[in-house]
Amino acid sequence: KKDGRVKVVHKENGGVSSARNLGLKHAKGKFILFIDADDFISKDYLNIDEKFYNCDIIEKSAIHVNSNNSRILKYNKNKKSLIINDNKSILTYFVTNRTNALWNKFISREAIGDSIFDEGLRVGEDFIFFTSLIHKVKSYGFSTTGNYYYRIHNLSIMQSTVNSKPQYIDNLYNLIPKIYSNSNSTLLAKGLIARYNVVQLFRKKKYLNDRQREQLNKLFNQIEYKDLYYLSLKWKFKFIIKKYQYK
Repeated sequence: KKDGRVKVVHKENGGVSSARNLGLKHAKGKFILFIDADDFISKDYLNIDEKFYNCDIIEKSAIHVNSNNSRILKYNKNKKSLIINDNKSILTYFVTNRTNALWNKFISREAIGDSIFDEGLRVGEDFIFFTSLIHKVKSYGFSTTGNYYYRIHNLSIMQSTVNSKPQYIDNLYNLIPKIYSNSNSTLLAKGLIARYNVVQLFRKKKYLNDRQREQLNKLFNQIEYKDLYYLSLKWKFKFIIKKYQYK
């Protein structure tokens, strides 16, 4: 009622991915951003410095707080304004840092294209969505203007899934074919799987059953050093060490 640029859409609750897909259908702006219902932003968060106008993604500082905002749990502050303009560096940053959270990023409508969220996923939907479009990103900006405040709830879907080891392990395996199908290259897919799925499965190895241990062994065998093209040297080394430790 106060601002004609704001459009409110009501729908039956179908989960976060369903709501986001409806938002994508109605959004008309140059940039798309997602703000979760229980989080909040600083007053200058929506400001975009002129030098970022042509970026495909603008990443803002993120501050993790507890449920009643009384304590900062994690502080990811962008120390300086920066723009990366080559795709290999962007993909290396994405794969190495697993920077797939949507809530602190402005994404251009052009980069999103026809990408939508997988409404069948309860965990990892941000990751799979980001994987489907990151190869199109030619310019990635880091802005020092504005903060996103992400609330950590002990009862959140993510926390409950991580705490439930069998479910968490199943999700790690179930995401692998989706990573392959949503990546535009095998190198990108294998880099993501090596950096995230394999590393997390290795950490949970004592909870794996015999079939899952064999699956992890196959993953280690399938991913060779040349497949770690988009990983930093530090993470390449970590992966090789874990591979030989598991053997």
